[in-house]
Amino acid sequence: MSDLDNAPAGDDTVDQEKEANDIVDNDKAADQEEEQEEEEGEAEKNGSDQEGSEKEGSEKEGSDPDGSEKGSSKDGVDGNAKGEAGNGESEEKAKPKALKAPPGSVWAWFENPKAPKKMRHQKILLNLKATVTDIKKISARRLGCAEREFQLEINGQVIWTGYTTPFVDYKESEVTVYWRKADRLKEFLASKKLKDINCQAGRYGRSVVHYAAIIGDVELMRDVFKFKEIDKTLVVLRDLLGDTALTMASIAGYADIVSMLLDNKDDLVKGNIS
Repeated sequence: MSDLDNAPAGDDTVDQEKEANDIVDNDKAADQEEEQEEEEGEAEKNGSDQEGSEKEGSEKEGSDPDGSEKGSSKDGVDGNAKGEAGNGESEEKAKPKALKAPPGSVWAWFENPKAPKKMRHQKILLNLKATVTDIKKISARRLGCAEREFQLEINGQVIWTGYTTPFVDYKESEVTVYWRKADRLKEFLASKKLKDINCQAGRYGRSVVHYAAIIGDVELMRDVFKFKEIDKTLVVLRDLLGDTALTMASIAGYADIVSMLLDNKDDLVKGNIS
């Protein structure tokens, strides 16, 4: 900063700057007056020119009947183009922004192209700590599908394990989940290479009751025991490691599964007594 900038307000420098500012203001005012006079002159000139062009236009109407049509069509094309451009801008503005989920939550977009139109693309707010069982209970009802038929696919994989928390470490605010209506028991038997409801398979000779207990899927286990041909001795059947389904469910802490197995075990005992 120069010494002039630090000078007191009452010295000669300030007075000189004030006079300079007054001169600039006067020059601006004079320029504005001149511009106004020029605009008024141009307006008068344009008015006279317009009267002449209107007269010439009226004379040409008889000899050139298409003149007005050409002008209007051009205006129409330009108008439509502007309208389309405007619509494009409004459509871009109408695109929904990414949803922001509250802390500890995620917006899940449930997709199913084969579902009824209203159910093909639905958003549901989920807790990041929600288990697959929780997610099914919340979403199946919303999407108009019975929970026992509600099959989830996340990241391209069919989800069977009921007590896993698929989004617990998820960092984004949105996630896409695919769902479909399915015969889950039939698909589960096929996935475990079980030829029927009562056979054993796999390295450890496990039954469908063992496998359903391992994954902790309450609805699937309920379907197993609703099956007409089910052999309820599977409740007490031991695999090659000596474990029953009840042992597995107890160790995992699946209280609902344990309760269901105990009920069916009681039925089995009662049946043997009678």
